[in-house]
Amino acid sequence: AFGAVAEWLIKTVAGIAPDPEAPGMPRFLLQPTLLPGLDHARAAIDTAWGRVESAWSRSDSGFTWDVVVPANAQATVRIPCDNPEDLRETDQPLEQVEALRILGTAPGGVTCSLPSGRYRFTGP
Repeated sequence: AFGAVAEWLIKTVAGIAPDPEAPGMPRFLLQPTLLPGLDHARAAIDTAWGRVESAWSRSDSGFTWDVVVPANAQATVRIPCDNPEDLRETDQPLEQVEALRILGTAPGGVTCSLPSGRYRFTGP
């Protein structure tokens, strides 16, 4: 039972999971769930390609989400914000981040593709 809870915390709350569209490949899905009553979460998993990390926090002024995509890997990220214009990555608007590609928006999230690296997303 404890393993199921830990898996839920990593996959759902911190939002680290294998990309279902690329099983067995160095591609990850990162999509945290900012649950009511919870103001932060942090998790990391070691993979064959390196360590994947996700750490988010929120306050009355907004949220911050730190992500690490290991070398030679990629990630599809779903940032919990409806409008990409409200988001920043290391203080730059998403549209200006050279490595990041916005794939789409939907209620509750902006989906992007990221190469390996460290990223800090901030939003309202």
